[in-house]
Amino acid sequence: VDSVMLHVSVNGDIMSDPVEHIGGESYTATLPAVDCGDDVTFWFSATGSAGDTAYSPFNYEDAPYTLVVGEIVKVFLSLESFDNGLPSDWTLDGLWNASSTCIPNGDCGEAPFMYFGDESSCTYDNGNTVSGLLNSPTYSFDDAVSEVAVSFCYALLTESSSSYDFASVYANGTLVNELSDSEDWSTHSFSAMPDEDGMLNLSWGFDSIDDVFNDFRGFHIDNVQLTLVTVECDDSSDCPTDVNGDAMTNVTDLLQVIDNWGQNGGPADVNQDGTVNVSDVLLIVSEWGVCE
Repeated sequence: VDSVMLHVSVNGDIMSDPVEHIGGESYTATLPAVDCGDDVTFWFSATGSAGDTAYSPFNYEDAPYTLVVGEIVKVFLSLESFDNGLPSDWTLDGLWNASSTCIPNGDCGEAPFMYFGDESSCTYDNGNTVSGLLNSPTYSFDDAVSEVAVSFCYALLTESSSSYDFASVYANGTLVNELSDSEDWSTHSFSAMPDEDGMLNLSWGFDSIDDVFNDFRGFHIDNVQLTLVTVECDDSSDCPTDVNGDAMTNVTDLLQVIDNWGQNGGPADVNQDGTVNVSDVLLIVSEWGVCE
């Protein structure tokens, strides 16, 4: 490899810098300073001695690496524990039912819970091939939401075959996970992406595939939790006299106050009285030096 480059896009402005080789297969690179809330993506290019160039990721134009700038905050949206049975905005079919029987061991709150199985036999064996879906309501999110964390309790007992008795989780109709058997309650988590309209629907499915070896307990679901993962920026400053944000109160900040003299508010209004005036100059002078 003759050269490796780091390419960074900050709000659409692209900067490219060489990556330093520090030995073996190790390289080091420095990302530029960015502000909270900036849209930051990056990718790498490596050029060989023959002049050919490879990129990482290979589809960098459509799916570059992303960098989240800000404080990652989790906001708990909802917890459905099915304490009152099936909620009116949920739907189900097949052998799914709200149940307080055939209880798995372990801790996942109190019954009732959602159960794919026959309460009278505690199996999903009714002599036929069985399948069904448990569907959440459709959740709506704004454009800023890129990821929703989903967790739920489940228990699953089947014939443990790779070809039969599938327990699956779907987001907007797309398969997310196939669950492994768990005799006791356990917790499963995954990240789901709303569609381009900000909509997200979740489903839990079971399919026996055939009508034999179905005399197992089946599939339990409880405590479905949705958590919104967002990035927040704290616009407040511990050093209001640092007008230009360089962690110093100095002549640069004083000049910005002068440049904005008489304006209503803004960063140069360091005492936040609504007007940039001599009071702001005096406050900057009194706080001269390093911001703490």
